[in-house]
Amino acid sequence: MQRFFVEFPLQIDMNITDANLLHQIGRVLRSKPGDTIVLFDGDGYDNVYEIIRIEKAKILLKGVNRYQTIAEPKKALTLYQALPNKYEKIEYILEKGVEIGVSRFIFFKSAYSQKLIITPKKIERFRTIAQEALEQCMGAHMPEILFLDMFDPKYISSEVYLLTTEMHGKTLQELTPSSDITLLVWPEWGWNKDEQNMFLEQTYTPVRIGRRILRTETAGIVIGFALLWGNG
Repeated sequence: MQRFFVEFPLQIDMNITDANLLHQIGRVLRSKPGDTIVLFDGDGYDNVYEIIRIEKAKILLKGVNRYQTIAEPKKALTLYQALPNKYEKIEYILEKGVEIGVSRFIFFKSAYSQKLIITPKKIERFRTIAQEALEQCMGAHMPEILFLDMFDPKYISSEVYLLTTEMHGKTLQELTPSSDITLLVWPEWGWNKDEQNMFLEQTYTPVRIGRRILRTETAGIVIGFALLWGNG
């Protein structure tokens, strides 16, 4: 069944008039009466509906089941990501990050970040990509997506792991997070010296990837998955 994230209250039986949903259900999926769909609004439950009637301006639905989703990780992970050099990399980070269960994305301009212009239209597209990934991966909660002009520690309220390409720092096997996690991910060319010193002054835990150097759009996803799902 196709899943759709919605931002309006769900009822047992209801009519939907949202233009995007009407298009997706009626034209893209070419659904018909008797078909079933799933709607969810971020409360942790999937709601199964039978399509009763499809009209030009609304679709009539009958609720047939409601169940709690079980695909969310036990910890919350914030990906605090230095802005990469291409919009496509932001899209990749959002798509794959949502799939592994990242709950919040914070992009910021670091010393080596490129000058990408993040317009409201771009942010709308990024949100659409994240929502489509959420619908596909059986996730329950739409992640928060923020863009900052610079790094700001006030957005951190959890244990911070500073990813580094250097050979010092803890390995993945040495990490035993007991609470929520923030991953601080480098841009292309890594961190400069001032940034490294600033992060270390904040007592963030340096984490080394190993002998292989991962791309900025890969590092947070790989390490994040290992931290969220490493124990099954």
